[in-house]
Amino acid sequence: MCPYIHIHKLTLPTYGLCIAIAAVVMVVYAMKQAKKRNVLTEDVLIVSAMCAAFALIGAKVMYIFVTYSMAELIELMKKGDFSFMGGSGLVFLGGLLFAIVGAWVGSLVAKQKLVVFEDLIIPIVPVGHAIGRIGCLLAGCCYGKVYDGLFAIHYKNINTGEWSTKGYFPVQPLEALLNCVIAVVLYRKSKKEHKEYFLLLDYLLYYAIMRFGLEFLRGDAERGVYGGISTSQWICMALVLVNVLVRVVAMKKKK
Repeated sequence: MCPYIHIHKLTLPTYGLCIAIAAVVMVVYAMKQAKKRNVLTEDVLIVSAMCAAFALIGAKVMYIFVTYSMAELIELMKKGDFSFMGGSGLVFLGGLLFAIVGAWVGSLVAKQKLVVFEDLIIPIVPVGHAIGRIGCLLAGCCYGKVYDGLFAIHYKNINTGEWSTKGYFPVQPLEALLNCVIAVVLYRKSKKEHKEYFLLLDYLLYYAIMRFGLEFLRGDAERGVYGGISTSQWICMALVLVNVLVRVVAMKKKK
């Protein structure tokens, strides 16, 4: 694909560029919504910054966790090799979970209730994720299983310049499209009255179901498979279970 773009003498990684674009899109949307809801843009920036910082940490931690065994990490650290902490490897689920913690920390710094930022941020998160997935496509990572049907994707080896003879399922474009659908649904719900944090619960539920299904189309076994289920699918099942439990508790409290 196109892992790098060249602008005059400047070389930029397309994955990193897409992540940066996604961050800008999400912050701009949140700030515009903040003005409509009389929320200080400074507070939005604080929460956004905390979300971004925690998301990057969480995405890297999860990547290390699913890529290396504990024995491998210990051996690398004994040798003084901390290269595993560098690179562009990131796992979205880790970033998502840490970003929620980051939002909470940001709300404490801004001295605002966390729920104030729910309608400002949650609807745009899937859009940012969709842009990030396009970055994955361009970088040639997280590709789908071997597939030679309609819309099959072929990747170009940046070292040899040759294209892969095998085709792969277009899982990244599909995930980007489904994320945009989720974003539309969440945006419409954010404009209506809803229970506190239920927009967040809806997003986590939609994403968990979507990601669980997409994992069957991903050729990403190196991220870990346990009992025939990938690491991401185990996390998705946990998210669905917690989601259901929270909703049950909320219903009982209402009664």
